[in-house]
Amino acid sequence: MQKWIKIFVVGVIVLIASCKKNKNFSPTPYLEYKSHVLVSQDQDPANFPFDYADVTLYFTDGDGNLGQDADFQGIACCDTCNFYCNLFVEVWSKVDGVWDNKYEYNARIDDMTPTSQDKTLEGDILYKVSLSGRFSDTVRIDFKIFDRDLQSSALISTPEIYVDL
Repeated sequence: MQKWIKIFVVGVIVLIASCKKNKNFSPTPYLEYKSHVLVSQDQDPANFPFDYADVTLYFTDGDGNLGQDADFQGIACCDTCNFYCNLFVEVWSKVDGVWDNKYEYNARIDDMTPTSQDKTLEGDILYKVSLSGRFSDTVRIDFKIFDRDLQSSALISTPEIYVDL
């Protein structure tokens, strides 16, 4: 009889340990810069040393409503666009020591709503940001994400990135 009790107790401990506890994230999207890698498409760096930056961002969303679904009205990427963005990206150039010129590189993330009972979202976004529009050899990339309730994450930035001209 004691053998069955031990097996039952071990089974219950394994069952409890294997259950994933729901994380308690805010329903407001959260972004955090993790890393970046500069990439050149040309084998000869003298032509154009770095074409884009692969930026990795960590994100959470407590109510799981990140990403574009069919009914999402979102925020227009531009005045004349028929599509909407939920990831807003600005690439700033440092000119004479001042963050002066910028261009946008916005995107739309597809619906990521979980189908499980736990609606929280957590993960990494890898975003390829073109550097072809920069105005100097030093850039900073700002990011902000919106969910379908139009709640916004805080604006986050990469550190200064030196991009050889």
